[in-house]
Parts: sequence; structure tokens; C-alpha cells
Amino acid sequence: MSIQKVFLLFSISLATITNSVHKQYIMVNSIPKCGSHLLYKCLYLMTGKVQQGWVKTKSWSENVRQMNIETHFGATHSAPIEQIISNIEQHNAKMLVALRDPRDQIVSGANFFTQHLEGFGYLSFKKRIDELMNRSVFWIGRFITGIRDEMENGNIADLYRRMLEWDNYSFVYIVKFEKLIGKKGNGSRADSIDEIMNIAHHIGYPLSITKAKQIADTLFGTVENNYSERPGLTAMINFSFNKGKVGQWKKAFTKKQKERFKEIAGDLLIEMGYEKDYNW
Repeated sequence: MSIQKVFLLFSISLATITNSVHKQYIMVNSIPKCGSHLLYKCLYLMTGKVQQGWVKTKSWSENVRQMNIETHFGATHSAPIEQIISNIEQHNAKMLVALRDPRDQIVSGANFFTQHLEGFGYLSFKKRIDELMNRSVFWIGRFITGIRDEMENGNIADLYRRMLEWDNYSFVYIVKFEKLIGKKGNGSRADSIDEIMNIAHHIGYPLSITKAKQIADTLFGTVENNYSERPGLTAMINFSFNKGKVGQWKKAFTKKQKERFKEIAGDLLIEMGYEKDYNW
């Protein structure tokens, strides 16, 4: 076979893959304050797609019908409940679930939710950490479809274990904030590039390593108003960005809070690969 024919076949194959990914329904899911907006930015830089809007159980089918999946992806905060799983499988969707070290999720939430949860902002910073550690489902579960229907006052481990059940489904890839954030967020460039490639592979997007490196180098932080002509893109990415740093809990947790976290979720950290034991 001639070089020209090989190149032609390769070009046709690549075009087929690219065409299919444009028609791939993508859903971004997360626990709030786990890097969902970082993932939105990653998908935009990778595919040019932007967030369509929030998808809840009752609006899923309508959202699919209205969405131009060549230019948009869906976003949600949802536990793995039967109706959502059925809809994802029916539409052959790919889901990305953003998670992070639950200790950092608590610290980020303690800063962010002061303006979004009634009564939360009146608490001291220390008390807000205690509340999100011990009653995470009460405070954050209201944002996650299916969580508070099952439990009311679960702690941070209860919340994470329920969301981690998504990992049992082949259409899901768990995106780790610490891997995606990169060097500027106290992660590593190599991990960021690897995670970007993993995301591309999961959604079937033909991404080159050169492009992955470019995305990794521009992913951290907010964006300027002229970043794109797409309406609302800047607000979508900047909305909840705080510090975007790994390991903020080390400065925020008191000794008593560290011990309490070990008691209720120390095993969770080990299971998720954030610690090897309880000696932290």
C-alpha cells in the first residue's frame, strides 16, 4: 500500500472519530467544590464545547432534545439513581465525575457557601468546617439530586461513598482534581497532561499529546472577559474559582478537626488513595 493511501485511510479514520465525538452526549457531574468548573474549562479547551445548563432528573430528556451536542455538554450534581442511569444509557452518554480530596472540598466549601446557604455565613470558619465534616449531606446534599431523598444528616464520608458508586458504571470516568489542576495548583504538569489524555480517551476525542500539553499549561485560574466569543463562558468558568490549590486543609484544620476527620473518614482517604494510613 502506498504512503498516499495510508495517509488517506488515516485521514478518513480521524475524520470519522472527530465526527462521532461531536455527536457524543457528554455529562459533567460532581460534588460541589470538587473542580467542576475546572473540568468545564478543560472540555472547552479540548473540544470547544461549553456548558448547556443544569440537568435534573425530570428535565433530562428535554435537555437532550434541546442541546446541540456538537457545541455543548450537560452539567449536573447527581447521585447514581435509577432514572438518571437509565437516561444516560438510553442516550449512550459519557459522564465525567469530578472529585477531590474531601478535606480540601470541605475547606473550599467553608469559604464558598457563606453566600449560597442560608444561615451558613453566620457561622465562624471553624464551625463551618465542623458542619461540612459532620453534616455534609444536610448542607451540600440539597445541591445533589437523589442524596437528601435517601439521608438527611450524613457526614462527609456518607456523601462521598454515595457519589463514588458512579465508579461502578463503564460510561463514567472519575476525574481527580489533584491530577487535573497542574503545577500552579500544587499538582504536577505530568499528572495534568495524563488526566487530560484520560478524559479525551473516555469521551472518544482524538487529542494529541501536544494539544494536551497546551491545555495543561493554560488550565489553571480564571479567564478574562475576552477569552471567548461564547456568551457566558467567562462566568461559567470563573463562577466558583477560589484558590484552586491542593492541600489547603493543612492550614485550615485544627488538630481536633484532623482527629475527627480520621474518625469518620480516615478509611475513605486510604480507599481514594489520598493517604496510606492514619498518620497524617
